[in-house]
Amino acid sequence: MTAAELPVLFVESRADAELAAALYGKSAMVRLALYQAKELAAHLGGAPLWIDPGFDSFPRPSADTPWAAFYRETAAWKPLTDGEFIKKPAAPAVRELLLPVLERAMALSPAWLSIPQLRVGEGSEHNRLNRVLAEETGRILRAGGFRGKAILPIILSLERQSATRAARARCAVAANLGAAGADGIWVVDSGLEDEAGTPGTERRFRGLVDLHDEIDALDPSIMVAGPYWAFGLVVWARGLATHVATALGTGYHYHAPGLLPRKDPMARLAVRSLRKRVRAPDGLKAWLDGCVKALDEADERRPELEELRRKFSQLVQDGGRRQVASLWRDWFAEVAELSPPSRPLALYQEFSRAFLLGKSLPPVPSETGSAKKPYQPAQQLMLHCV
Repeated sequence: MTAAELPVLFVESRADAELAAALYGKSAMVRLALYQAKELAAHLGGAPLWIDPGFDSFPRPSADTPWAAFYRETAAWKPLTDGEFIKKPAAPAVRELLLPVLERAMALSPAWLSIPQLRVGEGSEHNRLNRVLAEETGRILRAGGFRGKAILPIILSLERQSATRAARARCAVAANLGAAGADGIWVVDSGLEDEAGTPGTERRFRGLVDLHDEIDALDPSIMVAGPYWAFGLVVWARGLATHVATALGTGYHYHAPGLLPRKDPMARLAVRSLRKRVRAPDGLKAWLDGCVKALDEADERRPELEELRRKFSQLVQDGGRRQVASLWRDWFAEVAELSPPSRPLALYQEFSRAFLLGKSLPPVPSETGSAKKPYQPAQQLMLHCV
C-alpha cells in the first residue's frame, strides 16, 4: 500500500515511532506535533511527515507540558494566551508570531503542514483569529515556496459544535479553507470516545457525519478523519474521508498536545470479534474464561478469546500497545481491500455480528458505566455505517 492507501499515524512518543516503523515501515503518513517533530522524525525511517504546529492548545494551555515549554520560547505565547488579542487580532502581529513557527516547520520538509488554528470555540469567539491565521499562513507558505500540502484543522471538543447546521456553520470551514488556500481538511472531535458506549453517542456520531458530508461538498483533495477507535473507519468507508487517522499509544482519540493528558495507565487489549478494546487488569482473565464458557465449542470466535487468555501475560507487558495496534492495522487492511462501494455494508455486518456476540457475553468488570456492556459500542457504530 502507498501512503494514500494507508491510515495516517498520530505519533506522540518514541515508543509510538518505533511501533509505527515496525508495523507500517516507512510508507504511511505520520503526523507529528512541531514541538517534538525533530526528535521523533529520527526514529521513523524516512516516513512522509505531516507537521502540526499544535495551535489548538491555545488560548488556555496547561503550563506544565513540553508543548508549553516549547512555545514559551516563541513570540506566539504571549499574544495567543491574551484574551484581548484573540478577540481583535492584528494581521501584522499574527504574521510576526507565525513566521518563525512556520519556518521551523518547513525546515523539516514535510509532505503535509497544518494551518495553525485554534480549536473551534464554544461560540464564534475564535473565528476572527482563525481567519487571520489562515490568511497569513497562506501568504507565508506561498512566499516560502512550500511544495507540500496545506491541511486545515477543524478540531471540536463538544457535541453541540456539530449538532445542528447552524453550529456547524460557525466552524467556518469554507471561509478558512479559501483564506489559506489549503489543499485538505482534518476533522476530529477530541471529546468523542467512540468505544466508551456513552448514552447519546449516536447523536454525536450523527452530527459529525453531517459535518463530514457538508465538507465533502467542498471537494477537498485530502480529508482526514480522526483519530478515533472505529468512527473514523465508518466515515472513511462511507466515502466522506480520504484518510483515516489512528493512534499507536494507549488512547485512541485526539488529545491536544498542550493540555495535561488524562492518566489511565491500565493496559488494554483489543477483542477483535467485539471490535473494541477492554481494560486489562489481571482480573480480566476471569472474564475471558467466562466468555469462552458462554460460547459453543464449535463457535469460530472462541479460539480468539482462548488465545487472549492463554497469552494474556505476554500481551500486556507493553500495556497491550502492540496487540491493539496490530489488530487495528489488520482490520483496516481487510476493509481497504474491499471495493469502496462494499465497505459500508461490510462494516455494518461486522458491527452487527459484534453486537450480537456482545449480547451473549457477561459484562466487562474492568470497565465503567456503559463500557461494561460488551455490545454497546458496536450497536452505536453500526447505525451509522450505511
